[in-house]
Amino acid sequence: MTARHTYFRYLVGIWAVIAPAMGSSHTAEVLAQEELLGPSPIVPVDIAWLLDLEQATTAAATIDDERIYLPLVDGTLLVLNLDNGAQVWSRHRPAQGALLAANGILIATYEQIMVAFDSASGRLLWTHRFDQRRVTKVSPAAWHRPKKGALEHP
Repeated sequence: MTARHTYFRYLVGIWAVIAPAMGSSHTAEVLAQEELLGPSPIVPVDIAWLLDLEQATTAAATIDDERIYLPLVDGTLLVLNLDNGAQVWSRHRPAQGALLAANGILIATYEQIMVAFDSASGRLLWTHRFDQRRVTKVSPAAWHRPKKGALEHP
């Protein structure tokens, strides 16, 4: 059974992720187009690259300006270049729930542990163990970057 995670770029510099139910997808497909169709924010899309992941993800992908972050079922955090799909780095570190990538840091949670990585290199920055039995799962945050170096909540 093969389905596809599809990454759409609706406006210049803005990507969105469309994914089927977890556990059924083994292919990452990225579509991109930089041309607007008149005054409407809708743009045509073309496949920019396609990658067979060979396994499903445990949560939706997280995207920043340069990378796609994928938590895979075998416990791997896989980071791909957004423009060409090349692997940037990977670490064996299981993740549950949404990943968060902002300001050069990737944050993942697993059971009672929160882990932070340098998003460009994958270098472990810090870990924190919570006293509670489990870390609460949260939805991914949506951010808009109006100019380089600034983050705003939409």
